Amino acid sequence: MKQRSGILIYGDLVASSGIASQSDLPERLSLLEAQFSDEKGHANFAIWKGLDEIMLIAGNWKCAMSSILLIQEMLHPYRYRYEVMPINDIEKGKPIHELTNPEFGIITDRMSKLKETELLVNMEDKNNTKLIASSGLILNLLLLRKGEFTTNQMQHYRLHKKGLNQKTIAKEMNVSQQSVSKTLTQIQFNSIATIEERLLNLFTDGTN
Repeated sequence: MKQRSGILIYGDLVASSGIASQSDLPERLSLLEAQFSDEKGHANFAIWKGLDEIMLIAGNWKCAMSSILLIQEMLHPYRYRYEVMPINDIEKGKPIHELTNPEFGIITDRMSKLKETELLVNMEDKNNTKLIASSGLILNLLLLRKGEFTTNQMQHYRLHKKGLNQKTIAKEMNVSQQSVSKTLTQIQFNSIATIEERLLNLFTDGTN
Protein backbone atom coordinates (compact mmCIF):
# COMPACT_ATOMS: atom_id res chain seq x y z
CA MET A 1 0.00 0.00 0.00
CA LYS A 2 1.31 3.47 -0.86
CA GLN A 3 0.66 6.90 0.60
CA ARG A 4 -0.01 9.38 -2.18
CA SER A 5 2.30 12.14 -1.06
CA GLY A 6 4.06 14.01 1.71
CA ILE A 7 6.68 16.68 2.32
CA LEU A 8 10.33 15.65 2.49
CA ILE A 9 12.59 17.66 4.83
CA TYR A 10 16.36 17.31 4.63
CA GLY A 11 18.25 18.97 7.48
CA ASP A 12 21.99 19.53 7.38
CA LEU A 13 24.08 20.77 10.32
CA VAL A 14 25.57 24.16 9.49
CA ALA A 15 28.85 23.76 11.39
CA SER A 16 29.45 20.04 11.89
CA SER A 17 33.20 20.52 12.37
CA GLY A 18 32.52 22.35 15.61
CA ILE A 19 30.84 19.43 17.37
CA ALA A 20 32.88 18.36 20.38
CA SER A 21 33.20 14.73 21.39
CA GLN A 22 31.28 15.50 24.59
CA SER A 23 28.45 17.17 22.68
CA ASP A 24 24.89 16.59 23.86
CA LEU A 25 23.63 16.57 20.27
CA PRO A 26 23.14 12.76 20.16
CA GLU A 27 20.89 12.94 23.22
CA ARG A 28 18.96 15.87 21.76
CA LEU A 29 18.43 14.01 18.48
CA SER A 30 17.14 10.97 20.37
CA LEU A 31 14.65 13.18 22.22
CA LEU A 32 13.65 14.74 18.91
CA GLU A 33 13.11 11.32 17.35
CA ALA A 34 10.94 10.30 20.30
CA GLN A 35 8.98 13.55 19.96
CA PHE A 36 8.17 12.87 16.33
CA SER A 37 7.19 9.27 17.03
CA ASP A 38 4.43 10.67 19.25
CA GLU A 39 3.30 13.33 16.76
CA LYS A 40 0.42 12.81 14.37
CA GLY A 41 0.84 13.76 10.73
CA HIS A 42 4.47 12.69 10.36
CA ALA A 43 5.42 9.62 8.33
CA ASN A 44 8.82 9.11 9.91
CA PHE A 45 12.00 10.75 11.11
CA ALA A 46 15.59 9.55 10.85
CA ILE A 47 19.13 10.56 11.68
CA TRP A 48 20.52 10.28 8.17
CA LYS A 49 24.31 10.30 8.25
CA GLY A 50 26.02 10.60 11.61
CA LEU A 51 24.82 13.66 13.49
CA ASP A 52 25.14 15.96 10.50
CA GLU A 53 22.01 15.10 8.56
CA ILE A 54 18.39 14.36 9.40
CA MET A 55 15.40 13.41 7.27
CA LEU A 56 11.72 13.79 8.00
CA ILE A 57 8.63 13.12 5.94
CA ALA A 58 5.75 15.33 7.08
CA GLY A 59 2.14 14.78 6.12
CA ASN A 60 1.67 18.23 4.58
CA TRP A 61 3.21 21.70 4.31
CA LYS A 62 1.76 22.89 7.61
CA CYS A 63 3.28 19.92 9.41
CA ALA A 64 6.57 20.47 7.57
CA MET A 65 6.95 24.07 8.72
CA SER A 66 5.87 23.39 12.29
CA SER A 67 8.37 20.49 12.31
CA ILE A 68 11.24 22.74 11.26
CA LEU A 69 10.35 25.22 14.00
CA LEU A 70 10.24 22.40 16.54
CA ILE A 71 13.58 20.98 15.37
CA GLN A 72 15.22 24.37 15.82
CA GLU A 73 13.77 24.81 19.29
CA MET A 74 14.79 21.34 20.49
CA LEU A 75 18.30 21.35 18.99
CA HIS A 76 19.24 24.98 19.71
CA PRO A 77 22.00 26.24 19.72
CA TYR A 78 22.94 23.71 17.01
CA ARG A 79 21.93 25.17 13.65
CA TYR A 80 20.61 23.18 10.72
CA ARG A 81 19.73 24.33 7.22
CA TYR A 82 16.71 22.76 5.52
CA GLU A 83 15.77 21.78 2.00
CA VAL A 84 12.07 21.00 1.64
CA MET A 85 10.04 19.57 -1.25
CA PRO A 86 7.06 17.31 -1.98
CA ILE A 87 7.59 13.56 -2.21
CA ASN A 88 5.21 11.14 -3.94
CA ASP A 89 4.45 7.41 -3.73
CA ILE A 90 5.68 6.93 -0.18
CA GLU A 91 5.54 3.30 0.85
CA LYS A 92 3.69 3.14 4.16
CA GLY A 93 5.45 1.53 7.08
CA LYS A 94 8.84 1.59 5.40
CA PRO A 95 11.76 3.33 7.20
CA ILE A 96 13.24 6.35 5.42
CA HIS A 97 16.54 4.51 4.96
CA GLU A 98 14.78 1.89 2.85
CA LEU A 99 12.92 4.29 0.57
CA THR A 100 14.29 4.69 -2.95
CA ASN A 101 12.15 7.57 -4.20
CA PRO A 102 13.87 9.81 -6.80
CA GLU A 103 13.17 12.86 -4.62
CA PHE A 104 16.07 11.87 -2.35
CA GLY A 105 18.56 12.48 -5.15
CA ILE A 106 16.90 15.75 -6.11
CA ILE A 107 16.84 17.11 -2.57
CA THR A 108 20.51 16.21 -2.06
CA ASP A 109 21.46 18.23 -5.14
CA ARG A 110 19.38 21.15 -3.93
CA MET A 111 21.07 21.06 -0.54
CA SER A 112 24.46 21.48 -2.23
CA LYS A 113 23.16 24.69 -3.81
CA LEU A 114 21.59 25.90 -0.56
CA LYS A 115 24.97 25.61 1.18
CA GLU A 116 26.30 28.26 -1.20
CA THR A 117 23.78 30.82 0.11
CA GLU A 118 23.11 32.56 3.43
CA LEU A 119 19.64 31.02 3.65
CA LEU A 120 18.64 28.46 6.29
CA VAL A 121 15.71 27.00 4.40
CA ASN A 122 14.63 26.55 0.80
CA MET A 123 11.15 25.27 0.00
CA GLU A 124 9.90 24.44 -3.48
CA ASP A 125 6.59 23.15 -4.80
CA LYS A 126 5.56 23.64 -8.42
CA ASN A 127 1.90 23.31 -7.44
CA ASN A 128 2.01 26.14 -4.88
CA THR A 129 4.92 28.25 -6.15
CA LYS A 130 4.03 31.71 -4.80
CA LEU A 131 2.64 30.55 -1.45
CA ILE A 132 5.58 28.26 -0.71
CA ALA A 133 8.19 30.82 -1.85
CA SER A 134 6.76 33.61 0.32
CA SER A 135 6.30 31.26 3.28
CA GLY A 136 9.90 30.15 2.90
CA LEU A 137 11.11 33.74 3.22
CA ILE A 138 9.11 34.23 6.42
CA LEU A 139 10.38 30.94 7.82
CA ASN A 140 13.96 31.98 7.03
CA LEU A 141 13.51 35.19 9.01
CA LEU A 142 12.03 33.29 11.96
CA LEU A 143 14.91 30.81 11.99
CA LEU A 144 17.47 33.59 11.82
CA ARG A 145 15.85 35.63 14.59
CA LYS A 146 15.33 32.69 16.95
CA GLY A 147 18.81 31.46 16.14
CA GLU A 148 20.09 34.56 17.95
CA PHE A 149 18.50 33.42 21.23
CA THR A 150 20.70 32.26 24.06
CA THR A 151 20.02 28.74 25.38
CA ASN A 152 18.20 30.29 28.32
CA GLN A 153 16.05 32.48 26.09
CA MET A 154 15.08 29.56 23.87
CA GLN A 155 14.02 27.58 26.94
CA HIS A 156 11.80 30.47 28.00
CA TYR A 157 10.36 30.63 24.49
CA ARG A 158 9.61 26.90 24.32
CA LEU A 159 7.95 26.75 27.71
CA HIS A 160 5.75 29.80 27.11
CA LYS A 161 4.87 28.54 23.62
CA LYS A 162 3.73 25.28 25.24
CA GLY A 163 1.25 27.31 27.27
CA LEU A 164 3.06 27.64 30.59
CA ASN A 165 2.42 30.95 32.34
CA GLN A 166 5.20 33.13 33.73
CA LYS A 167 4.77 31.87 37.29
CA THR A 168 5.12 28.25 36.21
CA ILE A 169 8.13 29.03 34.01
CA ALA A 170 9.79 30.83 36.91
CA LYS A 171 9.34 27.78 39.13
CA GLU A 172 10.55 25.43 36.37
CA MET A 173 13.70 27.47 35.72
CA ASN A 174 14.28 28.51 39.34
CA VAL A 175 14.18 32.23 38.62
CA SER A 176 11.89 35.09 39.59
CA GLN A 177 8.69 35.83 37.70
CA GLN A 178 10.08 39.30 37.01
CA SER A 179 13.09 37.67 35.31
CA VAL A 180 10.80 35.57 33.13
CA SER A 181 8.76 38.61 32.12
CA LYS A 182 11.92 40.52 31.23
CA THR A 183 13.29 37.65 29.12
CA LEU A 184 10.03 37.16 27.19
CA THR A 185 9.99 40.89 26.46
CA GLN A 186 13.62 40.87 25.34
CA ILE A 187 13.04 38.06 22.84
CA GLN A 188 9.81 39.66 21.58
CA PHE A 189 7.85 36.50 22.35
CA ASN A 190 4.42 37.85 21.48
CA SER A 191 5.51 39.17 18.07
CA ILE A 192 7.43 36.05 17.04
CA ALA A 193 4.80 33.59 18.29
CA THR A 194 2.11 35.54 16.42
CA ILE A 195 4.10 35.46 13.17
CA GLU A 196 4.59 31.70 13.55
CA GLU A 197 0.89 31.17 14.15
CA ARG A 198 -0.13 33.28 11.16
CA LEU A 199 2.40 31.52 8.94
CA LEU A 200 1.02 28.09 9.82
CA ASN A 201 -2.55 29.33 9.45
CA LEU A 202 -1.87 30.06 5.78
CA PHE A 203 -2.11 26.32 5.29
CA THR A 204 -4.89 23.89 6.00
CA ASP A 205 -3.94 20.46 7.31
CA GLY A 206 -4.68 19.06 3.87
CA THR A 207 -2.36 21.37 1.93
CA ASN A 208 0.22 19.14 0.22
